[in-house]
Amino acid sequence: MKPCEALRNNQKAEAEGSPRSTSIMKTRVITFFIQKGGTGKTACVANVGAGLARRGRRVLLIDLDPQGSLALSLGLTPGPVTSYDILTGNGSGWMSSIQQAEVGEEATSAGGSLHILPAARDLAAVDREIAGQVGHETRIRDAIRAEASGKFDYVLIDNPPTVNAAVINGLCAAREVFAVVKADFLSMAGTTQLRETLEAVRAGGLNPSLRLSGIILTFFDGRKNLARLASEQLKAAFPGVVFESTIRETVTVGEAPARGRDVFCYAPVSGAADDFRRLCEEIDGDRAPGRK
Repeated sequence: MKPCEALRNNQKAEAEGSPRSTSIMKTRVITFFIQKGGTGKTACVANVGAGLARRGRRVLLIDLDPQGSLALSLGLTPGPVTSYDILTGNGSGWMSSIQQAEVGEEATSAGGSLHILPAARDLAAVDREIAGQVGHETRIRDAIRAEASGKFDYVLIDNPPTVNAAVINGLCAAREVFAVVKADFLSMAGTTQLRETLEAVRAGGLNPSLRLSGIILTFFDGRKNLARLASEQLKAAFPGVVFESTIRETVTVGEAPARGRDVFCYAPVSGAADDFRRLCEEIDGDRAPGRK
């Protein structure tokens, strides 16, 4: 199937009165960010995207990390157009180059799909290339509004764990931020930096409506005092923002991307699949912290 064929099929089905057409939702743009590496952020983006697709949602993933791990973890490689092209102002017609990830019959039967705009290693030098260019901070936002808005239920953006031009674009493109926090002290300390970064983006007028609407706790082991303490402290510091669903520490989350699959395709009957399934229920339902 060609990259956008499934997307066009979904849109045709809506026009013909499929079940989706009775509950069309506005595109929800969420950027995943935390200034700390090793928290499982990219795995969360990939598996949340796949889980939402299984709920019948049309999902677009955008990778802004020069490592390009998001596409690789889903068994894909960068095509002719990447997020680098949009950031440098050369991404016209980028929607025709997005790639479709395999998400299984459960998702396609429900009308869901998962597409991705990969990153390129050239992103590592994008700061030097676009520094001083007027309006470069909103190129991802403008691209989404021009070509993707209304065609997807969710746009999920994966960012590197630092602050650069790509990350500023990711923060300007979304109204919501999901922080992925590992259940340890150093990752929790990263939430302080996150607060400061979001405030700077809001105060600078780049995205006044930006808000932290969800915190996902990963590598969670409820048997460990440190994990339980991390959960308690995060809920006290960010009331109403921490998801009840946690992602436990399991080998499945690490093995799935090595096979180019999401956890649902790789190990549908597993603790990891159960964790992400519950998390997606929260994100996509009324129980989501950011939707209260």
